[in-house]
Amino acid sequence: MDEVLYQVNKQYMAAAGNINEQIDDKFNESADDVREANKNGASLLKSALCFPIGLTMRAEHVMDDGTKYDVDDLAYWEENVTLMVDMEPDYLQDDKFYDPEQDIWIDAMKIGD
Repeated sequence: MDEVLYQVNKQYMAAAGNINEQIDDKFNESADDVREANKNGASLLKSALCFPIGLTMRAEHVMDDGTKYDVDDLAYWEENVTLMVDMEPDYLQDDKFYDPEQDIWIDAMKIGD
């Protein structure tokens, strides 16, 4: 686990360094303003968008009327479960886009052809 964390951090820092170099090269004395705008934009998106990977909730065995069993009852059961959503169509796919009006997938790689 430590090796995986190390590799993730190493790659992240390399990518972040590359991005900063590109910003410095392209924007010169405005580079800090670009970084600030990126930071503000990321903060806005973070507050507005949420793509949960899974939702953890408590599952319990209950009676037909919704009443919970007592902890000492034989039928008592509860556990944490994580639910995930398998989207169909896959709206997060980045190389193809779904057009609901035509009910077709559009290949982004072929748009320029």
